[in-house]
Amino acid sequence: MKKNVILEKIFVNFFLFLVLFDSNLFSQSVQNFGTSSASLTSGFSTSFIPNPTISGSTYARIGTGGGSINAVTSSNPLGTSGTFIRASAPTNSLVNKISPIVGSTGATTFYSRFKVMFGDISAGSTASSGEWHAFFGDGSSFSDANSFTGTETFSGFRFTFKSGGNITFENRNGSSWDQSLINSAYSTLKSGIYYDFEIVGNNKSSGNVTYSYNGVSQTVAINKFDLYVNGFLVGNDLSKSQIANNASIKSVMFYGRNSTSNAANIFLDDVSFQNSIPSSIQRLTNPSVFDLSSANYSFTNWPSTSAIGTYPSNMIFHWGTVNSVDPTLTNSATQDYVWGYNYAAQSRITGLAANGFSFLNTSPGRVSTTSGNCGEAVVSLKTTCRNNVQVSWTAARQTSGGNRYLLRAQYRVGNSGSYTDLPGATTVIEFNSANAGPTNFGPITLPSACENQPEVQIRWVYYWSGSGSGNRDEIRLDEISITSSSLTSAPTGTALQSFCSANSPTISNLSATGTSIKWYAAVSGGSALSTSVSLVTGTTYYASQTVNGCESTGRFAVTATVNTTPSAPTGTAAQSFCSASFPTIANLSATGTSIKWYAASTGGSALSTSVALANGTTYYATQTTGGCESTSRFAVTATVNTTPSAPIGTAVQSFCSA
Repeated sequence: MKKNVILEKIFVNFFLFLVLFDSNLFSQSVQNFGTSSASLTSGFSTSFIPNPTISGSTYARIGTGGGSINAVTSSNPLGTSGTFIRASAPTNSLVNKISPIVGSTGATTFYSRFKVMFGDISAGSTASSGEWHAFFGDGSSFSDANSFTGTETFSGFRFTFKSGGNITFENRNGSSWDQSLINSAYSTLKSGIYYDFEIVGNNKSSGNVTYSYNGVSQTVAINKFDLYVNGFLVGNDLSKSQIANNASIKSVMFYGRNSTSNAANIFLDDVSFQNSIPSSIQRLTNPSVFDLSSANYSFTNWPSTSAIGTYPSNMIFHWGTVNSVDPTLTNSATQDYVWGYNYAAQSRITGLAANGFSFLNTSPGRVSTTSGNCGEAVVSLKTTCRNNVQVSWTAARQTSGGNRYLLRAQYRVGNSGSYTDLPGATTVIEFNSANAGPTNFGPITLPSACENQPEVQIRWVYYWSGSGSGNRDEIRLDEISITSSSLTSAPTGTALQSFCSANSPTISNLSATGTSIKWYAAVSGGSALSTSVSLVTGTTYYASQTVNGCESTGRFAVTATVNTTPSAPTGTAAQSFCSASFPTIANLSATGTSIKWYAASTGGSALSTSVALANGTTYYATQTTGGCESTSRFAVTATVNTTPSAPIGTAVQSFCSA
């Protein structure tokens, strides 16, 4: 089990490396806290937290106000793998500090990301006092017993615990704490809710930096930073703190303080720091493409025990946070769904095993106290050389709350841009939770624009209908089937083909009418057979044809019969005839079936039976059985004797009776 966790951690590091890769040289440090459990309850340590990848060191410290820093491997509310950090704030202002990345290879521009949750010791909402902070910059304050220093800080955040599980969120603007430029939906966070923070910082004295986020072009100005939470831009060009222009940013620090009974806890994992701004940050990924030429697509089951970060084959779940409690169709997903499938509370996607999966939005949502969560399931298909693409599915209301939601099916060609509603006779194709269901949809044929394409995506998007009240309805999706036909039909020909063993027939001797014929040993799948492969009697071979680069998936079946070639016929090798009878080929004799005569021992054409025999000439006979003519021939030498004339004498002769 520990080995699997280690491998999963390695995969996380590698995935982050790929996501953040930029064409420019850069250094990226990743801190995911290893795979071991431990606790720090006093003093400080530079080894309690393992060093980050690539470069940098670490620092952890417990002040005089109690609390602890814990490396934990079980009951992870963040849903991340391996070890995460749970730390409690001290009762006084002498900070408990976690610096997961100190002194990495720095730069004046950077990208950093961390996953965090706040709450009491169990991520609940009972903690009502205390603060946790996060800082990005460089200097001695990142690895000593003190709180932050403004001149060493580029960006800083303060999370203040309030009653009811509320967390006030502030940004360090110059020399003061400020909320004015943070999206109002995020000015108050919530205990027990997962937050994924991303900071895109520019500390240069000149030169804005342009990058794309989920395919949307963004620019961060000098001495500013953009802040994303759960894939949503909550602060655009926020002002930095007091660090000098052009100073390198290379360290990350978190600390807590002033919490009654050490109640305020932080849950932290997957902290990364890159010393450049990636040209493209992609939080909304596409599923792998399913090739419809290989088979029909089918989805019928998704267990609730499915691991976080996994998705059904060739499908992905996307998630979005919106500024209103209930998402509408126009709201966009902003990130992949990265939570579990067995939660009992908050917005979620739930695995229902043989009943598929379901979407449910709640208030508060999973990532904000005042925002809702829209969800979608996306399937990617390769329709190259395919037409008549048809989709079917089943939808039903899993639980009824009275606040009605819809599940609409849409498509797009490619993996970017807007979606279009699936074509319906008179209306859009969607399920309304005002009906209990289950309702079966389809088969619905996609437009011709979806045919013969390298990628087509179909999505089912869950959103508010605009009517109803109370709890939101939960909608499930199941029994997805996507079929298609080959753009190229199978070749035609004769289904039964016979051959002679003497010819050593091979695949190249098989015949089918079509273009660029290929032969296979099976009705589907497999590799094309070499034309030199010998035919086996009684075996069925399957032909495809390729037209305009599209090979037919349907194949024409040919059963080959390889008949044994007979030996030469037998008989009398010397045969005589009388000239008076005008002997011909028809008068030659050989024992066999369907005898043919030739003028040579090999080759040539069969002689007509009316050809006159020539004295002293050798003729050669073959026989044919099962359509196969013998390759060896029986030789007969014909002698045509001259028929003599009548004898002579006295025509009238007399005799005596005595």
